[in-house]
Amino acid sequence: MLNTGPGWSCVKPQRLSEKPPASAGGGVTNKAIAQVQHDRPGTTVRYTLEIQADSFGLTPALGTDVLSNAVADGVQVGIVNPMLMDFGTSGEEFGQAVILAAQSTLKQMAVIWPNLSTAQLNKMFGGTVMIGDNDTGPVFTLADASTFISWANSNHIAFVSFWSVGRDNGGCSGGVSPACSGLSQSQYQFTSIFRGFTG
Repeated sequence: MLNTGPGWSCVKPQRLSEKPPASAGGGVTNKAIAQVQHDRPGTTVRYTLEIQADSFGLTPALGTDVLSNAVADGVQVGIVNPMLMDFGTSGEEFGQAVILAAQSTLKQMAVIWPNLSTAQLNKMFGGTVMIGDNDTGPVFTLADASTFISWANSNHIAFVSFWSVGRDNGGCSGGVSPACSGLSQSQYQFTSIFRGFTG
């Protein structure tokens, strides 16, 4: 929960990142964020949100509803950052499913911000993937990473990121671990691929 009391006069944030909890629709938090932006002009906000399925995009309660509420409350949304991981797929190879989920999210954003151009929406979009073995079974491979970065560059999105640098190694074979990707790879091989992002 954001504290918009006197403590902000010491912190003076310029960037806020919001990941709504499962029990919240964003109402109270969005009002607090709007107040922070009013009190601290220039503060940018990034929303990290849940994907429901590749062909659907953001889940309503923890995605589009939060963003629509933010707009209604006067929040100037800087970045929409879908978690491109652990979602239902329509049968696509997972690397392509990640891109489809990103495209579906951008279509949802076009409904929420109908006056923005495709280029403007792309500049509000950042995507975070889970490298290697995902919690729900799919695998995001090194080849998938290259394809994703190529898509990101061709669409000039705001940023890319992945979960997580601590997993960017081949220190274990198979299975989900916080310490490795589960793939056969060299140290920081995903990081090297992601360095190819040019925006």
